[in-house]
Amino acid sequence: MKSRVQRILTLAVTAIVVLYPAQKALSQTMYGSCTSTISGTFNSTPIPAKSYIYFVASLTSGGNLTTPGTINVNSWTITFSANGANYSCWNHPPVSSTTWYPNASYARLTYFPYSVNPGGTNCGYPDNHWNETLPVSATGHTFLAPCMFEVPAGGLPGGINPVTWSMTFVSSSSQPISWQWAAAVYSQLPFDGAAGGGEGGHEYGLLQVKPTDDGNVPSQFCLGGDDVPFCSAPYTNSDSAGTPEGANSTNVPWKNFVIAGATGNGGSNWIGSWSSVGSCTPMPPP
Repeated sequence: MKSRVQRILTLAVTAIVVLYPAQKALSQTMYGSCTSTISGTFNSTPIPAKSYIYFVASLTSGGNLTTPGTINVNSWTITFSANGANYSCWNHPPVSSTTWYPNASYARLTYFPYSVNPGGTNCGYPDNHWNETLPVSATGHTFLAPCMFEVPAGGLPGGINPVTWSMTFVSSSSQPISWQWAAAVYSQLPFDGAAGGGEGGHEYGLLQVKPTDDGNVPSQFCLGGDDVPFCSAPYTNSDSAGTPEGANSTNVPWKNFVIAGATGNGGSNWIGSWSSVGSCTPMPPP
């Protein structure tokens, strides 16, 4: 039985191919964890009611592992205040897992909207989980996590400060982790979560998020589930990691709905401008 995300994805995407060979899992032990927080400021453009802020976090080029291994995002929270109210955007932990393989030839990002019974394709993955694989040679930004936030009635003012994203990592390596976030505003997104804050539902699969902006590594998005995954044709553009490459149910690309606000200025600035760089070094438990 296909989920609602899978059914809509079939309608919304005209070029879907299945390129999903099994990837042998690395045998590894997680080394340690760390938490990093980045505070930023939204630009001066007011954000209209019932639009959507699309937050994206990515590793910087220097944050990619240089040897085979895994970085998991265990949990994260975005917080800010405006008009006398406190807001947050978050996802249920664990959020995502990114693994670098020695012989991978492409970057593949798979979203699992729902967990399934033992024996299913995404057995062991919780709801709203992202699984990413890419070659050790990959450079550029590497997607970590998104969050869709529905702007409340009355809208939000420009210049919100601070906007804080705190993220906890668990890594198989002692290599320092380096990351950034960005935020763009869209007049339309496939949001089905709680208005004014919280986790953005189970429709992230419709976004078709691009995993990396490394032009030498083909990028591909897949939607995991209880039957054969749906995978997009590899993206051949130079869009930033985290860009929503999908389309709505009438085949209009999500990118057509970006407007100015948050850290973006609309146009082709589909994820907004990057924040300052945050970093932390994984440490083993005491």
